[in-house]
Amino acid sequence: MYLGDSSLHEDINQYDFSASGASQFLADKDKNRKPALVKKSSTEPDDDQEDRGVIVEEDYVELDMDELNQHECMAPSIALLKHMQQSSIIPKVEVGVVPELPQWMKNIMDKLKNPRTTRNVKLYLTKLIINTSSIFKPFARHWLRPLCQLLLGGTYGDSGINVFLVDVMVTMLSWNKVAIPQDSPEEKAMASRVVDFLMKNVYHETKQVFKSNLDLLKTTLQCWKDRVEIPYKSVYELLKGGENDGRGIQDKNKLTEKDFFKAQNQPLQDFAANCWVDTNSWDQERD
Repeated sequence: MYLGDSSLHEDINQYDFSASGASQFLADKDKNRKPALVKKSSTEPDDDQEDRGVIVEEDYVELDMDELNQHECMAPSIALLKHMQQSSIIPKVEVGVVPELPQWMKNIMDKLKNPRTTRNVKLYLTKLIINTSSIFKPFARHWLRPLCQLLLGGTYGDSGINVFLVDVMVTMLSWNKVAIPQDSPEEKAMASRVVDFLMKNVYHETKQVFKSNLDLLKTTLQCWKDRVEIPYKSVYELLKGGENDGRGIQDKNKLTEKDFFKAQNQPLQDFAANCWVDTNSWDQERD
């Protein structure tokens, strides 16, 4: 794949995926986005409705017009994958079977894992996965680790929870009936780091964005509850950090209200006890 030589080689910094732009995105997405229509056979499966940002309407696929979907390669790429699905070029997977990756998926994964691949190309390929998540869903067990690694490595943004990162998380969580992080030390640690990242960045001064971030965190804990550990230190720092301006109390109420820790079948009293024990040791270390 030679996407690095295409217009994807442009400077990615001209696009705003920052958390500060999230509230403006939420307010303007309906009035400022124009759809792109991709010709599609009406006989394709209804699973396409699961694809985030893709609306199936008669013989067309309608895309939200964000910066990546506007790229000239995106619509043909989606049309190609959906044609492959319709023509059974992509093999159907039986329920409960963990299939091997088709060679074309291996090529995409290799491109995403390659440290020499430009960030633009990684964002484009990830967006393609988001747009065709129902196609990638049967192979989800293979995709959770590389997507989480890119998220934790800052490829999707290193300044908090942004719109693109939310789309990645929602896509992975939508696969939870097929795959969650594996029951291994490495993948449990990876899943816990993702939760820790979300916890550290959950707060936003815009109420609507803050609520969305809380909902994302709650859903992550519900879907991956058997694979993550509560990041007590991050919770403690979040609650303690805003005591002077009231933010800490607000966050505490939100955390209790959302029942995050019930999602892990953990009583709130146990959470408080763990926070007390752990944070005392941290404070001693600081002293």
